[in-house]
Amino acid sequence: MKILKIAVSILLTSGIAFSQRPAANPVEIGEEFCGNSEGEELEFRELSSVKSYWNHNGSIVGLIPEGRNRTFIYVKPRSGLQGLVEPGMVLFTGTSNNSSYNGVARRFRKGLPPIKYNVSGPINKGGSQVVLTGEVTTRNADGSPNKTILDTLVFDLK
Repeated sequence: MKILKIAVSILLTSGIAFSQRPAANPVEIGEEFCGNSEGEELEFRELSSVKSYWNHNGSIVGLIPEGRNRTFIYVKPRSGLQGLVEPGMVLFTGTSNNSSYNGVARRFRKGLPPIKYNVSGPINKGGSQVVLTGEVTTRNADGSPNKTILDTLVFDLK
């Protein structure tokens, strides 16, 4: 029992939250991917909360609707994201007004902290497609800003 109390004490004083999951290890790929937020703990949701499944850039993601709130999480990341994205990792959080989404997407690059950026866009094809766009600053390998691009995320209902 004393060992358990010492372990809990170490965890509490280290600043590690019990709900925090370890960061994924980057893999050798030269692209940026949607994923997490810069400088913040990784955000995860339970796969059991998913109400519908969507295709996104070769990955399967799940939509968690809660009132007006909407969250897309990775369910089955594509092979190119192995080591960067895990099932349950939050890709988008925001709101819906039944004709569009507005919120924050996550994007990350190998070896760099993930970043968040604002996105918005319409619900198309009778509710079976969501297209989100937003400006995000790409980064060089050392993390310095490169250029700002208009990024588009397309989600198609499976």
